[in-house]
Amino acid sequence: REIYGAALDVLKDQPQTNELRYKYLKIYLEFVQQENSPAVYNEARTKEFAQSLAVMSIQLPNVVKLETVTQLTAIKNLGQDSKTKTLLELFTIFEQKGLPDFSEWHKKNPNTLKEFGLDYEACLEKIRLLTLCSLAAGQKSLSYEAVAKALNIGKEDVEFWVVNAVSNQYMGAQIDELSESIHINHTTQRNFGQEDWKNLKTTISLWRSK
Repeated sequence: REIYGAALDVLKDQPQTNELRYKYLKIYLEFVQQENSPAVYNEARTKEFAQSLAVMSIQLPNVVKLETVTQLTAIKNLGQDSKTKTLLELFTIFEQKGLPDFSEWHKKNPNTLKEFGLDYEACLEKIRLLTLCSLAAGQKSLSYEAVAKALNIGKEDVEFWVVNAVSNQYMGAQIDELSESIHINHTTQRNFGQEDWKNLKTTISLWRSK
């Protein structure tokens, strides 16, 4: 754990190493999880790294799946501190919710993004992409109208957001301008809930029975 802590100190304040720093933050807090010591959870270093991991989970455009991060006790403990409680609420929105939740949260906490070094426009872009990803999950096609409504944009901007989502690998899709529809090939799954585990178990059982 200390080796990763030292590496994180070196990488601090170097934006070009954000993806590596994110990886090391996760590993460090996984070691903390294994130790499962109240004293370690209360260390200033652990709290600092948990806050940084939550912020980067929101900040990094290519971070979509947050299930393993959510399970970390150090992340859950952010909710026990009044200073980081709102950050955990925002993290939860980016893990499993969408644009309406983000908009409501931001109305209630207009200064929190800046306090944690987060940019509103960047957060808005990512939550729109995540919202589109969730909207498209399990669908064969979407109408321009449905996408525009979900992302709170004009129909003329739908193609831009779909191309953005495809370029950032949130989903695979083709645009049909004539019918004003989006044909969905696949989407990145944001989280794996109980219903997903149940479906997987059913699929495995069917496969074994053949």
